[in-house]
Amino acid sequence: MPAKKTMYAVDASGLIHRAFHAIRHLRNSKGLPTNALYGFATMLRRFTRENSPEYCVIVFDAGRVTFRNEIYPAYKANRPPADPDLVAQFPYARRLAEAMGFPIIEIEGFEADDIIATISTHARSQGFGVVIESSDKDLLQLVGEGVLVHDPVKDVQYDRDGVKAKMGVPPELVRDLLALMGDSSDNVPGVTGIGPKGAAELINAYGPLEEIYRHLDDLTPKRRMALENGRDDAFLSRKLVTLRTDVPLGRDLSHDCADLKLNRRHDDELLELLTELEFKSLVDELVAGGRVRVETSEVRALEAADTADLERALSGVEPGADLSLIAAFGVRNPVHPDCRGLAIGLSPDTAVTVNPSRLDPSMVAELVKRLGRARLSVSNYKEVHQFIGSLGVEAPLPVMDPVLGGYLLHPEKESPTLDSLAMEIINQALPVTFEPAALAKRACAAFEICSETESRLEDAGLLDLLREIEIPVARVLSEMETLGVKVDRDSLRDMSVQFGRELQRLEGEIIREAGFPFNPNSPKQLAQVLFDTMKLPVIK
Repeated sequence: MPAKKTMYAVDASGLIHRAFHAIRHLRNSKGLPTNALYGFATMLRRFTRENSPEYCVIVFDAGRVTFRNEIYPAYKANRPPADPDLVAQFPYARRLAEAMGFPIIEIEGFEADDIIATISTHARSQGFGVVIESSDKDLLQLVGEGVLVHDPVKDVQYDRDGVKAKMGVPPELVRDLLALMGDSSDNVPGVTGIGPKGAAELINAYGPLEEIYRHLDDLTPKRRMALENGRDDAFLSRKLVTLRTDVPLGRDLSHDCADLKLNRRHDDELLELLTELEFKSLVDELVAGGRVRVETSEVRALEAADTADLERALSGVEPGADLSLIAAFGVRNPVHPDCRGLAIGLSPDTAVTVNPSRLDPSMVAELVKRLGRARLSVSNYKEVHQFIGSLGVEAPLPVMDPVLGGYLLHPEKESPTLDSLAMEIINQALPVTFEPAALAKRACAAFEICSETESRLEDAGLLDLLREIEIPVARVLSEMETLGVKVDRDSLRDMSVQFGRELQRLEGEIIREAGFPFNPNSPKQLAQVLFDTMKLPVIK
């Protein structure tokens, strides 16, 4: 029987954290940091426009201490204190969500994931379909009949098959997978010696933890020993990663989840808040009719699948014309650049996209020839130079790199990114996926960003510094990173042996000091020695 309605549950805390780290250097005139708030506001507006939700709840974490700390005091203890600039933005995020009409839930002693799991259970019992908006892998254990997880950062929706493809196991066994592999970010111990691949192999062969431990005799001696030594940690870890579905929500969800219906948007309150935060484009759009601009305007994206496509797309570009080149990279690797996409901005509303996997020698030659004739801007020129160099061609020197230019304009700030420059210069949040349409929008935005950055550099007397020093040096650094440096392997090998012996000596001293044998590399055993045996004070 199909679900009669859809309940959306938004993991606000997770999304705000991602926005905080993705968008930098944004404050209002009073000094209030607003980067995470801008990302959160634009995400909610985009989400509302694309889904027109009738039922939706925004879920926050109420604090860092939860019932899991009672089970395992070291849970998340390895995390540093939250950045004060991030903490300062959470009260405003709650006000934003409320002004936009969203119901909000946060409950002391429970994480947002547990609240979402409980809401999902209630909603399914009322016949709702559930869509969870989150990038948190822990929530994938909730996927099942009528429950999907949508990652708004990657714009990927996970059903049962999607979870299996991503995690290597079906949703109902995700918690067993996490229990074996552990989670360093949450300080979940897992089983030492069992990684993601090994954990997935064990689960697919035998099932949940109980079945794996019933089949220890079937395993290799190394894997059997790891599991025997880590038995307690494995079952403890599963308790820690298992989401609760019985959180006391303080709302009546027994009748059609009426408490989680969207309310009417409070335009006056929202306008006042957006004005205080100085989100000019959002204010302008709200006043004009409530459609907040969250990305660049619609652009014309031309996809070049081969050399002929590329020639046609660039045929109208005159020598000396302005072009902006951007590339999207996965894992940073100077020797083998993991390029996921290229886009060339021809104007503020037209771009050509190229799939790097389809680049053949003739396409590369045509691309570089065209770029060499243009007045070229390249975002993150060093990385682009490494990629084009890996194809056997020298990338031409650009006249502008907005990221390097942004650094010259504000060397006192953290290194800028194209995303942070878009927020600062054109007051827009850029799409962050590798899809051609998203890359085209980024290339067109870069076209505008480069023009404004060039003007600011010229006014500051820094344009020659960028073109004559910074960009050529970026090419030198690219070549240095690609070629590497010579090392004395024999000396490094001798140092490794020396350090290994010193490590063994120190471990021996630690064990002698404790008075009995134990593994100093085990956080659990070390904690027992320090706090139970030696009675050292527990600071936190």
